[in-house]
Amino acid sequence: MFKDLFSGPKRAQAIVAVLCAAATASAMAIPKLQLDAVPGVYVGGTDETIYATQAKFDLYAYFYPGGDNGGNDFDPQFGDTFNLSIAVVPGTQTPTDYGSFTINGDQINVTGNMACQGTCPGTPDLLPAHGIFPTYFLERTFTFGAANKAVPYNTADTPGTGPTPAAVGQDFMYFQKYVIDATQLVKNDVSGLHFDLYVYGEKCGGGEIPTCTTALAKAPFSHDVEYSRDGVPPSETPEPGSLALLGVALASVALARRRRAA
Repeated sequence: MFKDLFSGPKRAQAIVAVLCAAATASAMAIPKLQLDAVPGVYVGGTDETIYATQAKFDLYAYFYPGGDNGGNDFDPQFGDTFNLSIAVVPGTQTPTDYGSFTINGDQINVTGNMACQGTCPGTPDLLPAHGIFPTYFLERTFTFGAANKAVPYNTADTPGTGPTPAAVGQDFMYFQKYVIDATQLVKNDVSGLHFDLYVYGEKCGGGEIPTCTTALAKAPFSHDVEYSRDGVPPSETPEPGSLALLGVALASVALARRRRAA
């Protein structure tokens, strides 16, 4: 009986059910750190990024105290100093004049005003390259304001939403707003800007004398933001592994049905 449960059409149906359950679980989880662009759209597949759809857009950084902190080396807290990095994409290795953009009214010359973390091009300390770095980038540090509370939502599920004020006693996440104007970027060389959210802390080991090292907590790369080519996001490219697994499952279901019909 156990063998029959995972053979033929039942096995294929089980695979499809597992895939659907995994997608649902992913959609329900709200990360502790995430970004959103308004207006914006989510491009999944091999990209998994929220894209701003206009050269002028609002960028929101979110910190959800009750959110999923999976994969991070420490648990960030309200009151920590957070970092927003703004990187040139595709990665550039030379200090060229690529025009400018503004963030909350401050003009940033690209690449002249992008200091990285002291050495350019570079990568923020401990942050994986994830296809963006090394390149020229700018960091803005900030703390979340206690009054900026929004109803929690998953930015990858409902991108371009922006914060809805949380009522007293309601679950909430903190937000920080940035107004971005990228209309003055030189588009023939630079396709856009990439935004990451992260915070540094300590990770301490056990023992009589605990050893502590610098650690990183970041927004998942599926919840970062990019502005690309005058607000036109790339087409979604499905992940090969997911397509193959789903294809096998669906083919198994079809084959099983044909056999039963025969």
